[in-house]
Amino acid sequence: MAMVDCQATGEKLVYECVITLTDKTTGAPVLDGEFLVSADMPSMTGVHNIEPVLAHHQHRGMYRARVELEMYGEWILIMDLAKPERDRIVKKLIFGKEGSNVSTVVDKTVTMSHKHGEKDADQHD
Repeated sequence: MAMVDCQATGEKLVYECVITLTDKTTGAPVLDGEFLVSADMPSMTGVHNIEPVLAHHQHRGMYRARVELEMYGEWILIMDLAKPERDRIVKKLIFGKEGSNVSTVVDKTVTMSHKHGEKDADQHD
């Protein structure tokens, strides 16, 4: 799992991103991660994208990556992990002059009803 926060730097369209990685089963911080961060603009796939940059471990599952985008707007941030295991994490963010916000696209949540005596369960797509 990843939480991403990108803040604008003094340079136009350059962002310092802090990525917090946690194990999806235990919730423990991922201390030995190695991964590249790239970005693509979903409204113009393949036209506006950035070359991958290496994320650097700071402490307790927090990593930093400096990304330089081509324009403001909605971007897909792609984290390709090599360690602790091969994986890809994709986050949709909206970048502006200040930094990034999580996209307004919300994960669908379906609550299923069960017969008497069973609890409701949330399922996520």
